[in-house]
Formats: sequence, C-alpha cells, structure tokens
Amino acid sequence: MPIDGKLGRSRVMLTLRKSPVSQKDFFAKLGAPVANSRQGWGSIRPSDGAVFLRVWQDEVQMQDGRRLVQVTHHDPHQMDVKNSGDRERLQHLERVREGAACYLVMCQATDVNAVPRVVKQFNEQEVFLAGGVVDLDRDSWIELGTRVPIRQAIPPKRP
Repeated sequence: MPIDGKLGRSRVMLTLRKSPVSQKDFFAKLGAPVANSRQGWGSIRPSDGAVFLRVWQDEVQMQDGRRLVQVTHHDPHQMDVKNSGDRERLQHLERVREGAACYLVMCQATDVNAVPRVVKQFNEQEVFLAGGVVDLDRDSWIELGTRVPIRQAIPPKRP
C-alpha cells in the first residue's frame, strides 16, 4: 500500500528455490541462531551484535529512489506486541537504530494474503546489507542495500 502516494512497487528479482537448508540451519551457519523458530523473524549474532532479519520479497517498495522493505505492521491484524516474535522484531529494530550492522534475508511467502504468512522459500545464496530504519505511516521500513554473497556474511572461524 503506498505511503502518502510516494512508494511504488519494486521487484527484487531473486533466484529463490526450495532449499535443502532449513532456515534454522541457515541462521546457525551465519552465527546467529534463531531463538524462536516458530515466531521469530530474526536473530542477533552474539560475536559482533549483527542483526539478521527475515523480510518478504513482495514488501519491497521504492521511495525517492531508495528501495525500502517493510519490517513492521502496526495494523492490529498484522503486528501483536504480545507475540514474542513481534516483540523480538521491535528489539532487533531498536538495535539497528542504535547502529548495529544488519543483514536482510529475503523470503518469499507461500500465500502473500495469509496471516500469518509461511515462508515458501528464501535466498540462501546471498543476503542484503540493510541501511537505516525509516518510519512511514506508523510502520517501520528498512533500506535495502547491496546484495552480499552469504560467504561474506559468515563470521570468520576462530583458531
């Protein structure tokens, strides 16, 4: 839905395919295990505080030449602060606002109209660097930056 008529749809073309890697294993590979695999939408890597957020491919939009992806839904049918996953998302965004590095994991929904959504597939080959958090019309959006091969987002192994 356009915000003040300024947002337009942006297609983030990805090669998404059914992955043999589970999301739980994917986040663990990044060094940021998901604490709540049923309701969680991201995690924090303990070694450096980097935040990893799952985002929806169909929620990427353009505003003033920037690609933004919606990361909160303050519609009462979409976001529930009593839900541990939604509370966790707000905590993750606060860390990003405070300057934590952030990576975005692009996901595709089985059904974009379902509530809650189910991840059909996700991009296990690359993540996106995130820019700043932008608040528009009571929702939070995050700038979608450069694609990064997953190997660059994996922390180096310690000797």
